[in-house]
Amino acid sequence: MDEAISFTTKHLRDHLEMGNIEPNLAAQVSRSLEIPLLWRMRRSEARWYMDVYEKEESMNPHLVQLAKMDFNMLQATFQRDLTNMLGWWRNLGMATKLTFARDRLVESFISSVGIAYEPQYARCREWLTKVMKFVLIIDDVYDMNGSLDELELFTDAVER
Repeated sequence: MDEAISFTTKHLRDHLEMGNIEPNLAAQVSRSLEIPLLWRMRRSEARWYMDVYEKEESMNPHLVQLAKMDFNMLQATFQRDLTNMLGWWRNLGMATKLTFARDRLVESFISSVGIAYEPQYARCREWLTKVMKFVLIIDDVYDMNGSLDELELFTDAVER
């Protein structure tokens, strides 16, 4: 498998350098060589492909319009979910009580979107975001705000 990756990567880069690939395809090849598709967030990647597809001669304008509408509807769902999560986080009051902890709710939410991006998985995104927030808080407690004795007591409490 490693040999196949090396072979295709080398030949694709060679073709890009020679300039004998159609511009839209060259953009897709360059993007694929940067970071493999499986490492990217599917829905944000879909937006990039909409722009590329829109420039193709054989593009179907109805398909582009439908894809953009779907993307925008999903973005609205994500915005609503994030607004709900921000309300939960503010009501919890952890950011004001634990000032040493990283306040990265949006980062946690975006990570959950990468895992559960389909609209029907709002609850999954919510719980993943909450779990990530508490893992970050616990990590910050261990990293910045505890003596060895306090951390041993905290570890015992968490294990129980």
